[in-house]
Amino acid sequence: MEPLLQVLYAEDDPHDADLTRVHFELEAPGLQLDVVETGAKCLELAHSGAYDVLLLDNHLPDMDGLDVLRALLRENRWLPVVMVTGVGDEDLVIRALRLGACDYVPKKSGYLQGLPAVLKAVVAEARTKRRLWTSMVPDRRRILYVEHIAMDVDLTREHAASAAPHLDLEPARTCQEALDLLEQGREYDLVLIDLRMPDVSALEFIRAVRRRGIAVPFIVLTGRGDEDAAVAALKLGASDYIVKRENYLTHLTYSIDNAIYAFRVEQAVTRLHGELEALNRSLERKVAERTAELEREVAERRQAEAALREISARMQQMQDEERRRIARELHDSTAQNLVALRICISRSLDAPAGLAPAALRALRESLDLADQCQREIRTLSYLLHPPLLDELGLASALRDFVDGYSRRTEVPVELHLPEEMDRLAAPAELALFRVAQEALSNIHRHSGSPTAELRLLRGPAEIVLEVRDHGRGVPGNIVESMARGGTGLGVGLAGMRERMRQLGGSLVIRLASPGTLVRAALPL
Repeated sequence: MEPLLQVLYAEDDPHDADLTRVHFELEAPGLQLDVVETGAKCLELAHSGAYDVLLLDNHLPDMDGLDVLRALLRENRWLPVVMVTGVGDEDLVIRALRLGACDYVPKKSGYLQGLPAVLKAVVAEARTKRRLWTSMVPDRRRILYVEHIAMDVDLTREHAASAAPHLDLEPARTCQEALDLLEQGREYDLVLIDLRMPDVSALEFIRAVRRRGIAVPFIVLTGRGDEDAAVAALKLGASDYIVKRENYLTHLTYSIDNAIYAFRVEQAVTRLHGELEALNRSLERKVAERTAELEREVAERRQAEAALREISARMQQMQDEERRRIARELHDSTAQNLVALRICISRSLDAPAGLAPAALRALRESLDLADQCQREIRTLSYLLHPPLLDELGLASALRDFVDGYSRRTEVPVELHLPEEMDRLAAPAELALFRVAQEALSNIHRHSGSPTAELRLLRGPAEIVLEVRDHGRGVPGNIVESMARGGTGLGVGLAGMRERMRQLGGSLVIRLASPGTLVRAALPL
């Protein structure tokens, strides 16, 4: 719950006061309203420090709202003021704001609806300004007053002593004297200068100070208004341009404090902006360094992956060559030895009678074992490297492999091959054959499917091998890992994927409802 804001309302019209009080009670219960009817009573309560904001009607029986503002200025009171009036004009608005009013609200139809929000905003802004003021502005403020008329200097000093004792005025009779003081490093919070000095004008003096890089705010005073001079002074960076009219000293002290505050805020913003730019540059440098580091890491990782793929490809090649060598060795050596052994055993059985029955039985069992070894070696040699793949190509090798697979596993395979098919490059034929071999082997070991399908499709740009079963399906984590190109796959799946990748192809595994579909594709 927000704390109550204490509002002091100076209003001599009972009807307006009652309407405001009732509206606040109904629509803005967070505002506590106290009403006084005179300026004197208003100033008395304003001195108490019990209020957060003053709501001030301009027409009071003993003084007007501008007089109240002047009195608050003279006493240097930190009380934000919102002026309300039923009769006013643009000049009144300007005068009220220059005397320190934070806002001005005409009593037009419906003005009470927005008044609580105005009061809350004014209080919040005033509190922020006060915190900044306390932290940024020293208790005493040194003012360099460049003025050649002694009476004006005395009047200003006298007024400051009573209305703004925190201001210390140090006079300089000429612009050259003031410039010497500034160049000596004397620190001033503000330079107050008459427009028409005897040696040079205030405008030339400001230019000279700016050329020397001295940072200090300026307020220009003049006995006669000159619109062109005012515009020129403000363009040169003067904080204010004040004509020496009646009661101008009351506004002057407020303008001095406001100019110092604005200048210090600007200096703080400039400093923070510089710090922010430095931080941005540092951040950009660190981001650039980190980006370069990441690029190096990515490049190194890519090099490592390329080297790993190269090693993997070489290992695949060496494995295929070793399989081919072992298959040839089994066929040309071991298988032939078994054939010779079988012949010898057969001759022994055909020899004249004279062998004991136990010996005959052992020879027959040896012959059966030799036949079994021949079959197993023939199968092992084929699985290691099918000779038809080199001799007749992929289609013939797949047809022969599927026939043998169905006989060994009792899993029928529906085979679909192109009617006519040209030979592919040897690495492509070997890679597709190994995918078919591994996929059918996984169906037999893992899926529990009663049947399988194998399709070889040749298109204009690619050749596709599809193997599907109707079993329990591959686990979902394997499908996700394959889709991400991740790790955690078995040796068989990883080998299939790597074979396809080395040849610029792809391997996809997905659930087929029921079962699993393995799809391998290679560009032609």
